[in-house]
Amino acid sequence: MLISTIEDYISETGKHEDVWFRGVSSKSYSPKPKVHWAGISRDLEDDLVYNFLKDHFKYHSPKNDNPWYLYSLMQHHGLPTRLLDWTKSPLVALYFALTQPEEKKHNPRVWLLNPYRLNSTVLGYERVYCPSQSNLRYIKTKNYFCTKELELKPYKADVSIKLLFDSYLPANLVSDEVHRRLDFPIAIDTIPLDARMSAQQSVFTIHGKDSFDLAKHSSDHLIDYIDIDYSAKEKILQQLFKLGFNEDSIYCTLDSLAQRICRERLSEL
Repeated sequence: MLISTIEDYISETGKHEDVWFRGVSSKSYSPKPKVHWAGISRDLEDDLVYNFLKDHFKYHSPKNDNPWYLYSLMQHHGLPTRLLDWTKSPLVALYFALTQPEEKKHNPRVWLLNPYRLNSTVLGYERVYCPSQSNLRYIKTKNYFCTKELELKPYKADVSIKLLFDSYLPANLVSDEVHRRLDFPIAIDTIPLDARMSAQQSVFTIHGKDSFDLAKHSSDHLIDYIDIDYSAKEKILQQLFKLGFNEDSIYCTLDSLAQRICRERLSEL
């Protein structure tokens, strides 16, 4: 769907319940994490994580050593991970779609994901978990998701298997001797690290070793999108500013505050 007014955007997103949003500058940006679209090998991924863990104490004193906290921190500061950022706010996603760097005059896009349907499809549970909580680091299941046939299948033996969410994490963040990465992506909730994540209403999908392109599953009602007419981009962005979605309300830093002030006060000079 192509929209050209903020009113149409709000009306269209309002038709969807229990969805997450992700804004990008072009349809060419498929909903995949950087580890996948950049073709980063497992060894290189582990090396990046190792070096971050080794040196991040120079600039940050973590309040806890929870591995999901640390992995979110890496994503938060630009390290390639298996996490993909989403937001619960359609207007935050629209802001990102309209302000991300662009290569050509492409229509910006907002992806819409049903996280409950995704988890029901691949886990058999219509629930979004927060794996950073110690009592939710695993669930018991009698099914597994077959990435070849794209459906849940029962284990042959009549047993319950512990599905370890920590299997998605890089080896350097997992203490188990045997590290086995799962194939499929899941939607997860998170504890905000700071004011920025809180303001952006941040949530994630975390992706396994199989690419499992979410963009190909619109027929399964997992994902949809709204495109914004490029010619209406600036007008809609100005309307977002008036609604309070601007640089410092999104990023919550002194740099973003200065950027907003300069844009508002120096634009006529």
